[in-house]
Amino acid sequence: FIRENRFPEAIDTYNRLIEQAPDDERYYQNLALSYYELNNYSMAKVYYEKILIFNEENEDILLKLGSISNLLYKYGDAQKYLLESISCGYTSKDILFELGLAYGGQNKYLQALIVLKEALTYSPDDPILHYQVGIIYKEMNIYDLAIQELIIYIQTITNDPVVYRLIGSCYRNLNNYKDAIIYYKKAN
Repeated sequence: FIRENRFPEAIDTYNRLIEQAPDDERYYQNLALSYYELNNYSMAKVYYEKILIFNEENEDILLKLGSISNLLYKYGDAQKYLLESISCGYTSKDILFELGLAYGGQNKYLQALIVLKEALTYSPDDPILHYQVGIIYKEMNIYDLAIQELIIYIQTITNDPVVYRLIGSCYRNLNNYKDAIIYYKKAN
């Protein structure tokens, strides 16, 4: 069922299998995956948490739980899971990106900036990371650095009107109305 993307049937089948063999970790993983693919992040989180019972230091599951918690706007939970994953000795661009989002969601902008800058060491040309760093700088009212990061983003992704508006807003906050107008026009 999972290979055929028939996730509701997979969920029904694995729930019946768990009744027969509640100690099989694979069943919980497939249930979590099925719920995740159906965008039912709350239930996916429940089953990913059950997988931790089998191995509480599973870095992949901790990352998945952190990512899902961010999707559910539970940034404190995301921070907890992602820091646990890092404490298991596992660090990657993806973990640092998710951790940056978790910090940003809690208005912990300095921590978010530090983590996102570290993520950039893994992938210096990643436009999404530059975008997130730009957003953090904007939230910290450091508009000139926000502009630099957002311009790196639009050099790769040129048709994003939201970013042009953000750059225009930064220029406006710097009282550079001429450039603000240019970027507001590009946003339109």
